[in-house]
Amino acid sequence: MIIKIDFESDEAIYIQLRNQIIMGIATDRIHEGDSLPSVRQLAENIGINMHTVNKA
Repeated sequence: MIIKIDFESDEAIYIQLRNQIIMGIATDRIHEGDSLPSVRQLAENIGINMHTVNKA
């Protein structure tokens, strides 16, 4: 799963993350039964805090 965060955006990071996950489901890039990365792994890959991932 590829997540791209715009750190210059006025939109909160957790909202950007949430919206990209929703769009992944809506556009069939994320399928039923697919596993998402762990909170820690997702935070490290994107370069954000784990609490931000949890909030999303």
